[in-house]
Amino acid sequence: MNIKAATELHAARSYPSYTETQLISTSESARRHQVILAPAASAFLNPEFRNVHYEPEWYEQILGEVQRLRGRVYLHDGAIQQEQLSADGRHISPVDSLSWHIVTLDERGVVVACARLHEHAPSAGFEDLSVSGSALAKSPKWGRRLRSAVQSVRKRAYASAGRFIEAGGWGAR
Repeated sequence: MNIKAATELHAARSYPSYTETQLISTSESARRHQVILAPAASAFLNPEFRNVHYEPEWYEQILGEVQRLRGRVYLHDGAIQQEQLSADGRHISPVDSLSWHIVTLDERGVVVACARLHEHAPSAGFEDLSVSGSALAKSPKWGRRLRSAVQSVRKRAYASAGRFIEAGGWGAR
């Protein structure tokens, strides 16, 4: 089984319904908790992250809730069809287990918002990006422009020894 890391985004106060190894609170006034789910094969786990915990079962539980939230939001928005969801309502992307996920939990530990950040290898083509399947990418008017803009950004990132990170998997209740 792959080991995945759950790390805090920032800490302020712990709530008693969670153990220190599962969740660290963000601001007390917001009553929300933000965590980062890191991919198992991450080459970048910054030593400045505090409270990094390896909790495979917790990771799988939170990722499942993230996928169900995305499924509900995307289905409601008409972005996907019911057939594109798993039997338990998940919108599963092939890159989920390879990506970073920023997740907001409410005071009960329920996922209320999420975003996915996926690092692409320099050899990845436009077709390997999630954005390549978007309505804009398929548009006769805008598709070519989008592809050109994305390729330009990717070239600049790699030319400066940077990384190309694609944001996606957004959802909020």
